[in-house]
Amino acid sequence: MKLSIILVGEDSLALASLKQQLEKEPSVTVEPKIYGYNEALDAFKSRSGPLVAVIDINLDPERAFNVAEQVKLRFANVRLVMTSPTGAPDTILRVMRSGAEEFLPQPFNWNEVLKSFDTIRKKVDVHSTKTVERGHIIAISSNKGGVGSTTAAANLAACLVAQNKSVCLVDLVCSSVP
Repeated sequence: MKLSIILVGEDSLALASLKQQLEKEPSVTVEPKIYGYNEALDAFKSRSGPLVAVIDINLDPERAFNVAEQVKLRFANVRLVMTSPTGAPDTILRVMRSGAEEFLPQPFNWNEVLKSFDTIRKKVDVHSTKTVERGHIIAISSNKGGVGSTTAAANLAACLVAQNKSVCLVDLVCSSVP
């Protein structure tokens, strides 16, 4: 699956360079425009499916962190990556607290950039696969013993098996006699 990437930053030469490199990668699709902080949230509104936002915090860190936090709050489909020439521990800590999954120091180490996006792609693939493979839980209960809830559960399981469904039947009623 190709990752869709949106770049966010103000007058960022680093993002322009990243965009040029990513356009050569067959495993990603990069939005042609680099969005400013003011227009970033609008860029995500009409998008569906997994997205990666790369936010440069170089020129205005406060606005960048505000945008990052808003993206994480409003858009569950967006994976966040932040970048800065400052790799100070307090910067990286704030990046992680903003909800970013990855931090890319500038200048970019292309192998590390590819590893970061590959890690995100694997997470997206695992999440997509789990959604498809999940089963259903059907609970049958009664407030009194002897009314046939075990019989109803067994008959329901038999009907599902007859429809070629995979079934696991668990009876959690403990009726041991001393």
